[in-house]
Amino acid sequence: MQTINTSRKSITTKISIIVVGFFSGFASASMGIGGGAIIIPAFTILLKTEIRKTIPISLSTIIFSAITATISHFLINPNNIKFTFVLFISAGTILGAKIGSKLISKLNNKFLFFIMGILFFIIGIKFLNIIQLSKYYDFNQYSLLLLFPLGLSIGFISSIFGIGGGIITVPILNFLYNFPISQAIATSVTIIIPTTLAGIFFHSKFQKIDFSILKLIIPSTIISSIFGSIFSTNSNPLILKYLLGIFMIITSIKMIHNSIIINKL
Repeated sequence: MQTINTSRKSITTKISIIVVGFFSGFASASMGIGGGAIIIPAFTILLKTEIRKTIPISLSTIIFSAITATISHFLINPNNIKFTFVLFISAGTILGAKIGSKLISKLNNKFLFFIMGILFFIIGIKFLNIIQLSKYYDFNQYSLLLLFPLGLSIGFISSIFGIGGGIITVPILNFLYNFPISQAIATSVTIIIPTTLAGIFFHSKFQKIDFSILKLIIPSTIISSIFGSIFSTNSNPLILKYLLGIFMIITSIKMIHNSIIINKL
């Protein structure tokens, strides 16, 4: 695989990049997942881009949608963003992003796809209430003690997979800390900002970011993030959880499938 060069690609490819940006921005704001869960599969599977080239593109795109979504959520309902959690988790995500960015060059593509697929599947079935964790654990009593190590894990996963970390943050806040889904989403997109900035900074030392793609995908993510924030605030929380669960399971199947059939990405 090779990096997409939009100057040599057809108008169809450029439109595809814009569409991916729109859906990733909407997902980021409405579900708090960062948008990388859409960008990574779309670029690697549909646009045939090497995953290591896609990760810095994903992180660079996510930061704009996260900032837009955070501002939108704050203007709609500032109480949905829990800044204490943002502060403690973000401290861990920055260090985790540094560790992850150094390990990415040592991991092969098939391994990345497989681990990412398993991760998505577990989270997906939890959102659909197929498995229950909250009844066995009470994390609230240990909240401040666990926020930094949790942030460390989120930052590591974000940097490795280029997904912003929201796919982990939302379940943690919703399942383990009993955040209402609207608060989990709004807090998650806020945490994504420092997490992604750290990932971009550390990845810039190891990867070359394709700016010809960014100029197409970023504007659509910003616009769709506004609509996503409005949708999230005015939607039934149960519907949001089920939609996210279904999306995670479908994506996990595609990622695991690719890890098996693709010999070299």
